[in-house]
Amino acid sequence: MGKRLHDHMIRTGFKTDMYLDNSIVHMYAKCGSLESARQVFDEMPKRNVVSWNSIIAGCTQHRQCGEGFKLFCHMQMAGLKPDQFTFVSVLRACGDVAAMEVCKQVPACILKSGFWFDVAVGNALVTMYAKCGNLENSRKVFDEMPQRDVVSWTAMIAGYAQKEHGLEALELFCEMQSVSLKPDHVTLASVVMACSSVGALEQGKQVHVPIVKIGVELDISVGTTLFTMYAKCGGIEDAQLLFDKLPKRDLVSWNALIARYVEHGNGEESLKLFCQMQQEGMKPNHFSFASILRACSGIAALEMGRQLHGRIVIDGFESDEFVSCSLADMYVKCGSIKHARGLFDDLHKFDVVSWNVMISGYAQHGHGREALELFEEMKETGLKPDRITFIGVLSACSHLGLADEGRQYFDSMSRDYAILPGMEHFACMVDLFGRCGCLERAENFISGMPFEPSSVVWRSLLAACRIHGNVEIGKRVAEYIFKLEPEDDSAYVLLSNIYAAAGKWDEVKKLRNRMEDKEMKKEPGCSWIEVKNRVYIFFVEDRSHYH
Repeated sequence: MGKRLHDHMIRTGFKTDMYLDNSIVHMYAKCGSLESARQVFDEMPKRNVVSWNSIIAGCTQHRQCGEGFKLFCHMQMAGLKPDQFTFVSVLRACGDVAAMEVCKQVPACILKSGFWFDVAVGNALVTMYAKCGNLENSRKVFDEMPQRDVVSWTAMIAGYAQKEHGLEALELFCEMQSVSLKPDHVTLASVVMACSSVGALEQGKQVHVPIVKIGVELDISVGTTLFTMYAKCGGIEDAQLLFDKLPKRDLVSWNALIARYVEHGNGEESLKLFCQMQQEGMKPNHFSFASILRACSGIAALEMGRQLHGRIVIDGFESDEFVSCSLADMYVKCGSIKHARGLFDDLHKFDVVSWNVMISGYAQHGHGREALELFEEMKETGLKPDRITFIGVLSACSHLGLADEGRQYFDSMSRDYAILPGMEHFACMVDLFGRCGCLERAENFISGMPFEPSSVVWRSLLAACRIHGNVEIGKRVAEYIFKLEPEDDSAYVLLSNIYAAAGKWDEVKKLRNRMEDKEMKKEPGCSWIEVKNRVYIFFVEDRSHYH
């Protein structure tokens, strides 16, 4: 309609002035026709601040932020002073492109122009700094604002939530309520996101109530944030109920729910959702494929993974590095190491994650030598290993029985790469010493740990004691585990096996009585097999699969 009116003015020779031209530029920019807006803007004989603001705002609103900032520079070169509306648009551009050098220049201009304490400009500054990851400056501006509205509080809370500073976001939300400011749906969605990051399910439920009251529970953006919070905090059933209530579900919401089921180890349910998503006309993207491949990895559904591989090729996602890496990881987890290596070799771009997949894959499947060779190749490329890389390397040394070489790799983490070893690295070293029969060395290694060892570390040594029949160390280690995890049945079983192998049947009886007193039962063994695209799970003495 606006275009027809403009065409009519041109055909009838209607003479426009600067104010009418500004309206035309503003109309085109608001409607997303930036080319037409720029054409009218360039043909204007005279321009004022409103003219520049209209075209700059249009660029930033429609994601042409670099162009918006260039126009801001040209405006100043033309001798026009920006106002608060100009700065709000330019700050939005800086936040979107996260250009730190640019961000340093704009606040200085704002300070000189005297708009530093304008509420709208202050809100834009808080948002810009937060988007660029500078939460310290964002909070500083927020604290210095003489006046703050709902947008101000929301901008700071959202900044914390988006950068996974959930506790700070929740504290600020409580402070906002103490000054009697009523949050809007954007504020509440940001608080829900903060609850997700810190696992605050009860607080999330409390925020859910006002969301329902203001009637935005079924808004696709707010609804997705809500059910993601429930799923991340362990309320997967509540998440599913909320998802089912959404009148419209986009790809982001489907991907979020599928990913949550995968994270909770429910691969079969995520596969069902993946099929349902497509039945409802939703086409999967690279995030969908990456999540569902993880689901196949979790339940060792190799045939399903192969079918997905074919679909990925057809849909053109095979060249996506994220998807290719997920595919390789799926083949590794399902035991098809050759297919994984073929995908790895075909990658056009190698990052740490792709190297980690193959190094860990080789180590997990007992190909320790290949894992170490691949690690040396990785170092030759100049790419720095990370914490995950060294878990694979130390596991490879463990499978090969290379105690001294493993210790060298362990020491090189902090010495050569400034990586502080974590609990998982210490567990790998204990497993390595244990496999080599160096039980005293393993016990001394645990004693020298810079933090309190976990039950996983002790359990690794206890398993080694069972293999090598060391009753003395095994008894000491088991007592540590009993203190850390009194209900852990595996430690009782391992120690019982150690006593039984040594012929100490009185001790075995005492342990069994101790388990009975605690009403503990050994968890049954479990395995699974894939037959005709269906995964069957078997427990010890399971007779439910007769055909």
